[in-house]
Amino acid sequence: MFLHGEFSHIFFNMFALWMFGYTLENVWGGKRFLTYYLITGIGAALVHMLVMYISISGIQSDAAALVKAPDPALFSAFVDNHFPGFKSQLFDFMNAWTADPTNGEYINKASGYINDLINLQMDVPTVGASVPFSAFFWPFGMMFPNSLIYLLLFPNQG
Repeated sequence: MFLHGEFSHIFFNMFALWMFGYTLENVWGGKRFLTYYLITGIGAALVHMLVMYISISGIQSDAAALVKAPDPALFSAFVDNHFPGFKSQLFDFMNAWTADPTNGEYINKASGYINDLINLQMDVPTVGASVPFSAFFWPFGMMFPNSLIYLLLFPNQG
């Protein structure tokens, strides 16, 4: 919640905080403002963790079934269902395994690929405070519905 991925990420979060947070802090007071910020940030993290748990649980149960009964068609379906972006990278392996489905080397390789794909899915970092900062939009809009907000778009220099 206190980390950001790059300069533009922190810049736009701070810009939103300055635009909307300043007014809300003046109305609510510092303690209530900080409480709201922390609750929305921690709440977003908990929701993210729940979604990741549900997502990973489904992948792990399908992976466990595949490890119990290794099969090239099931492996292909597993990749299609959970990791379609990796289908092209695993295409040669899947064709080779389909040609020789009882080869122990391919079965071990498939198990390794499954573990790698699951670890790749679990190791996605979540950084930033975009949720708590964007959570200021709703109370600001409710408290100040007639406020004018100007969007300053950068003109095309071409």
